[in-house]
Amino acid sequence: MTADLPEEFYLSSKLFMARYPFVSGAKDYVAKYWGSTVEELSRSWHSGAVDAAVRRVVESIIRGEDVGEVRVSEDLDVEILSFPIALMTVASLGDRWLAKRWALHESRRVERLLSDEQDGTVLRVLREELGINCGVAESSEEERKGGQPFRIRLPEYLRLVKGIDGTEWRLVNRNVHDGWVYVSRRELIRLAAEEVESRILKRVVEVGQPKVPDELVPHLEAIKRVVLERAARREPYGGFKGEESWPPCMRALKHALLSGGKVGHFGNFAIATFLLSIGYTVEEVIGVYSQRADFDVKIARYQTEHIAGLRGSRTKYSVPSCQTMRTHNLCIEQGRLCPAKIRNPRQFARLMRGRPRGTGEVGKGEVT
Repeated sequence: MTADLPEEFYLSSKLFMARYPFVSGAKDYVAKYWGSTVEELSRSWHSGAVDAAVRRVVESIIRGEDVGEVRVSEDLDVEILSFPIALMTVASLGDRWLAKRWALHESRRVERLLSDEQDGTVLRVLREELGINCGVAESSEEERKGGQPFRIRLPEYLRLVKGIDGTEWRLVNRNVHDGWVYVSRRELIRLAAEEVESRILKRVVEVGQPKVPDELVPHLEAIKRVVLERAARREPYGGFKGEESWPPCMRALKHALLSGGKVGHFGNFAIATFLLSIGYTVEEVIGVYSQRADFDVKIARYQTEHIAGLRGSRTKYSVPSCQTMRTHNLCIEQGRLCPAKIRNPRQFARLMRGRPRGTGEVGKGEVT
């Protein structure tokens, strides 16, 4: 733990609230001394907190999940107040992409901070503040298969792991016993970050779009400019095109990407191979992926170029087969919306592009 206070004092301190401003103590503290409306929180004598809130939002737009080194302001009141002001600011703009981007950034900030805490503090935040049913694993070797020191209830694990890519997170690859899933400290904190992101997004929705006081309008305009600049880089190639020829599975993946849904590692791979197969350039595929709130241009470029055969083994990856899509639960209605002999999404697109517009549903003819 980075704080020098004994744990029992640290957990009720302003430093703890400044590090984790979503905790109940921080909410009560803000409401008691400064109020709960955007007007009350953004009064002129809180200008430092307003500036800090704007920095939080702008940094999330620019950096996404790359939080860098987390520094807590020396003025703990400014740090505590900046979070609810940032939340109300994001909510007032009504931009879903911005809301997801900010929630993602804040959740990764919490993940970084929790990594420096004592185990007792980590469990306190997860159990008492986030309501996650978790704890220290039993000491017996049977229940600590793999030597994982923490455990989390199976329903909680399944709920939180939905947004995390990686085969190591699949239940078939986990140690499960008597309704508990055993995890490392790092994994437990990662799951906590998923819950924080979800709760922040829920809170943004609950707040609605509050009317902000005149003093905040210039700050909102500044944030809008940053979002627009970011959007100009996100959609430089005209977005999706020719979607009428896409199979249902790829339309669903496209919708998930644009709406901020969780696509998963294989889903990202599948739609990238599909886009490249129907003529999208690497730059256009990157432009599509820039719709994601967690977009990182370096990672997107590396992965897309790898799939396109421009890196590594120089092998260009094919579009996954329909059977593989079904295995990964990405097929829509078990293929009932597609021709009977379609073997992969690329074939569907090729067939549809050869049909006159407005001819209705795809027939059941054989596809070569």
